[in-house]
Amino acid sequence: MHQNENSLTLPAQSDDTKNGNMADLSESQMAKEQEQEQEQEQEQEQEQEQEHYPGLISKSQHYAIYLLDACGNVISWNESARQIKGYNENEIIGQHFSIFYTKEAVAFLRTFPLRLYLISKVIVADTLRLLATFPANSR
Repeated sequence: MHQNENSLTLPAQSDDTKNGNMADLSESQMAKEQEQEQEQEQEQEQEQEQEHYPGLISKSQHYAIYLLDACGNVISWNESARQIKGYNENEIIGQHFSIFYTKEAVAFLRTFPLRLYLISKVIVADTLRLLATFPANSR
């Protein structure tokens, strides 16, 4: 028979090579199983924490505890928060946390990043001006 020049001939594998591949497969399978077990354990721990957390919030008597979503809206409210902040749960859930601050405080906080940026520019400029006054060979 003629071999086509585009065909590929694989070398025959010995029993040792086959067993080595089996060992590699079983090791990778074991690693995958261990990873899956770890993921399941982490999920169980998270579920337990999530079950435990609401109890802590509701039992707290001296602290206003509330949760915010990523946008800053109140999503959880405990009885102490009602007593301290003065809002019932049905009034506050879904409201933005800025409701707890005065309009002046909110306006200041909105401009705060700009204020920090301007202050940092002044500090950098002053530092550079000060460094320029040192002689070049003053080490």
